[in-house]
Amino acid sequence: TVSPLASEPVSQLTDKPANRPTGKLNEVEVIQSGGFMLGVMENISEMLEDQTLQLNCGDKVVLYTDGVTEARNSQEELYTLERLIESVKGHGHKPAEELIAAVRQEVYGFISTQGQYDDITLVVMECG
Repeated sequence: TVSPLASEPVSQLTDKPANRPTGKLNEVEVIQSGGFMLGVMENISEMLEDQTLQLNCGDKVVLYTDGVTEARNSQEELYTLERLIESVKGHGHKPAEELIAAVRQEVYGFISTQGQYDDITLVVMECG
């Protein structure tokens, strides 16, 4: 599945660095949106919704599939949205490509040798 067309509701995490005197990213906003698995239905256009985000220069939008937050470790613990938010907060100051690499490393470090049962898709867009 690919965001925003995912099997579970997909969230967008928006870093908001505007008006931060230090320039550090320390706020993540979770925006809920519905989604559907790709290829299951022929036409899903009536089920999609538009959302408008007001972004400032340097803001990032992170799209992810449920495979990220539902990734499991050997103790059957989920990676969770909370861990994803903390990862984005910790690496949000990095360029989009490096942010993806850092989150990916954390997710795969979390699941360690546990098999992957779902896609792990992460897309980061940065307002320039």
